Amino acid sequence: MVERGPGGRRHGRCRALLIVCCMLAIGGCGVAVRGVQSAMTAIGEASEDRVGRSGPLDATERAWAETGWTYFQANRNPETLLVGATAATPWTSMWHVGDQLAALVAAHELGLIDAAEFDRNMSGILAFLNSMPLFRGQLPNTLYSIADRRMVDYGMQTAEIGWSAVDIGRLLVWLGITKARYPHYASFIDRVVLRWDFCALLDEDGRPVAAVPAGDGLERYRETSRGYEDYARIGYRLWGFDVPGPPPPTARLQVSGIYFPTDEGPETPNPLLSGPSLLAGLEVAWDRPDDLESPDSEHTDSEAALLAEQVYDAQALRFEETGVLTARTTYRRSSEPFFVYNAILARGHAWNVVTPEGNWVPDLALLSTEATFGLWALWPGDYTDRLMEVIQYARDGERGWLEGRYEETGGYEWTIAATTNAVVLEALLHKAEGKLLRPAPDATPIDQVIQLRDFDAPDRCLPGARASSDT
Repeated sequence: MVERGPGGRRHGRCRALLIVCCMLAIGGCGVAVRGVQSAMTAIGEASEDRVGRSGPLDATERAWAETGWTYFQANRNPETLLVGATAATPWTSMWHVGDQLAALVAAHELGLIDAAEFDRNMSGILAFLNSMPLFRGQLPNTLYSIADRRMVDYGMQTAEIGWSAVDIGRLLVWLGITKARYPHYASFIDRVVLRWDFCALLDEDGRPVAAVPAGDGLERYRETSRGYEDYARIGYRLWGFDVPGPPPPTARLQVSGIYFPTDEGPETPNPLLSGPSLLAGLEVAWDRPDDLESPDSEHTDSEAALLAEQVYDAQALRFEETGVLTARTTYRRSSEPFFVYNAILARGHAWNVVTPEGNWVPDLALLSTEATFGLWALWPGDYTDRLMEVIQYARDGERGWLEGRYEETGGYEWTIAATTNAVVLEALLHKAEGKLLRPAPDATPIDQVIQLRDFDAPDRCLPGARASSDT
């Protein structure tokens, strides 16, 4: 377990951490992780129950939250109550339904909407999830039309195009958070998950895999081996699946003197991004889903906590060394390339920016609004204050937060997207309340729900008892 103070410890501790990382990097992956963890604990300041910024929102922060919620108000289909992935996108995915749940919970908890509006929107989401057609009758399709709930492809043609295990994982996280916070919706939420055929989703090792049609069969594949798959694993474990952790990394590559585990190679791109670590910090405080009782300042998933600390340190050190404000994660654009890996490390190079096809696009490096808010919420201090000074005006009061501003020019990326606005709301709710997923001691374990409500279906591999193993 790692204990971490709430901020204000950056520069001296950063340098000490770098020295330890460099000294231990040659000693093997497990040794390096354990060694750095011990060093961090020794160097760290006294822990507190909360991590990050804390306290009620001030007037400025409340205005930020209102802008984030504006996106979901402005882009909600009035018939289905679904919200598109971007302001210009007529489809949603399970990831973005997770965004919609996150934004809705935050808006209610922060007092932006009343209980009646919350219930109307929640009812629309749950009704969709409990009645949507499934890919081959098994699992959520990758995309759905927000206008009529059809399974569609990216061209909005009716089509069954497969599923994303990572997207489903994010939805599972937010179904779990919603169930814990609002137990009166529990039976509806359980039914969403227990409709699905997990035999198709899990490989022989119990790891969730994505799939696309291949003739009469399926081509099943892992979307990543780290990063967003690590984050998605939280959702599966939260619902009782004993999902194993990733295999040992094939390499360790250095960014600003910090060694990061990676499986990257020319044929296996797996960019290192802020997003997965920030979501895990905001939502579960880098805890294992089977051990949520600890204070926010203690992290039962110590490797996830260490990686998050390193992700912060690398970006803060880049600013210290170059003067370039850095907050990087994926983002969406309104012109080609429409999606960019705005990375800390990609294809073997630090601070690389690549497309999903692997093309290098360095001029598209972005100071990300999503990453800025996550870093600001979790690491109070001069650096994240500077980030927020630069990003706080990247918003449209009638449409929501922009994706960010370009590192080279300072110009805005004008795309407005669901994930960024959801993370803004998550970050502000975290400031107000701390860790977003709280234990629900009176909840009926999912394996008992299956038995009590006769959901059991041996050919669907429904979840059993909660996993008790470590990562």
